[in-house]
Amino acid sequence: MNVLEHFKRALCSVSNNLSRSMLTMLGIIISVASIICVLCVSAGGSARIKSEMELVGSERFFIYSEGDILSKEDALIPAAATQKITAYSPMNTASLNASGPGAESINCTVNGVGGKYAEIEKIELARGRWPASEQAYEAVITNSMAEHLFGTSDALGMSFLLAGKSLCVCGIIDDGSLIMTGVTPYRCIIGIDAFNGILNVSGVQELIFRTEGISLSDAEQIACKAIEAATGKRGIKSYNMTAEINMVNQVLNILTGILVSISAVCILCGGIGVMNVMMLSVKERTKEIGILKAIGAKSSQIAAQFLTEAMLHSLLGGIMGVPLGALAAFFLCSFSGIEFILSASTVCAAVIITCAAGLFFGLYPAVKAGGMKPIDALK
Repeated sequence: MNVLEHFKRALCSVSNNLSRSMLTMLGIIISVASIICVLCVSAGGSARIKSEMELVGSERFFIYSEGDILSKEDALIPAAATQKITAYSPMNTASLNASGPGAESINCTVNGVGGKYAEIEKIELARGRWPASEQAYEAVITNSMAEHLFGTSDALGMSFLLAGKSLCVCGIIDDGSLIMTGVTPYRCIIGIDAFNGILNVSGVQELIFRTEGISLSDAEQIACKAIEAATGKRGIKSYNMTAEINMVNQVLNILTGILVSISAVCILCGGIGVMNVMMLSVKERTKEIGILKAIGAKSSQIAAQFLTEAMLHSLLGGIMGVPLGALAAFFLCSFSGIEFILSASTVCAAVIITCAAGLFFGLYPAVKAGGMKPIDALK
């Protein structure tokens, strides 16, 4: 009896007991669908997060001082030292109270920046413009902040109080355009001099640079040495987003592994269901096994037949689970606004795993069927 004959007989057995076979495959279908769904959504989410973080951080670095205070003029020094620095900006950050007409005050993250900040961060405004100068008491705020302060996101030209100072809204940014807006939805960007005037401070917390055609480590080294040499300031340090990007990648990989492991438990449960049904099938077909052995069928042939049936249950369950999981992932990705990614390797891996589960859990019933003695089976 060849492999094709085993497959034909297994297919007949499955079709003859279609209701029971479908219930048997249900666990496999659900588990494969969940794995496909998790991997698709995870791949799409990872691709989006990585692209956003790399877009912002792959060519950007920061300089700060652990000693002498930086000034915004210090940003000019590295730009003069190398043409590989394409944009630069000072930046101060603080958490301040903001209030609008008739609205409760909120705590928002405020960035005081230079004129090239938008170029460095690659931020596009949804409406309006950037502050006319670094001294202007004008602000770019997020949609969420505008809706809270004014009850509408169309807040251009409206005024609000920031730490007791009146500012005019000149631009609106979509919440998703800024990193970390999910954590701090109320964001406000103003000129560096306006920021220092509101808080009555001087100096700069950090300088931001965007590079092109040079590694970040080389650019950081050039920038730090140039500032120290030109100003005599000490304690000049630098950092970039590489470590943060790697950490996000690790977290995403761990999270995906956990979710896939949970889904894999479902495959084990589905495999146990296949084994139970195959044990029942062995019991129901005891006389058939006895007759086959009596007419010369080998134990290996009997075992191979039942093993093929177990693998067929798992294979069909996997094949039906793939489109179901892909459909669920498609709707989730569409709802979440992320890219739907389904690779051939994911589909192949899911099908191979289900076949392996069928082989593993079908082995015991197959061996038991093949080990029956003809005289006992025909009683």
